Amino acid sequence: MQKTGLRFGGSYTGRKAGRLCLILGWFSIWQDALPNVRCKGTLPHMNPTPHVAATAPAKVELEAGKDYWFCTCGLSATQPFCDGSHKGKGFAPQKFTADKTGPAWLCQCKQTENAPFCDGAHKGLIQPEQ
Repeated sequence: MQKTGLRFGGSYTGRKAGRLCLILGWFSIWQDALPNVRCKGTLPHMNPTPHVAATAPAKVELEAGKDYWFCTCGLSATQPFCDGSHKGKGFAPQKFTADKTGPAWLCQCKQTENAPFCDGAHKGLIQPEQ
């Protein structure tokens, strides 16, 4: 394939990245022509489905004012917190700051509408046969 005189390079984030990566996703043949483009984060054309890490919430002790990174992909070995396993899979961790010190129940099924906190959505999941 003959390369054009257009030059794309570097890392793109935000709206510009969304449009460029969306186009590249639709026309994957151009990915060879534009080898320097790296798409970051969740792309608008992707609808990744998180892995159900567990069908019960995790009880954790949080410290008021401390930042935490909640796993949204379900692949982290340090559930319910992120360990970077999402990289290249269309997910990004969710940063949150604890409002108070004490126990909290964090979602592990990744179906909650109140992330990172459990809202009972795991009760509606089909359980595997024992």
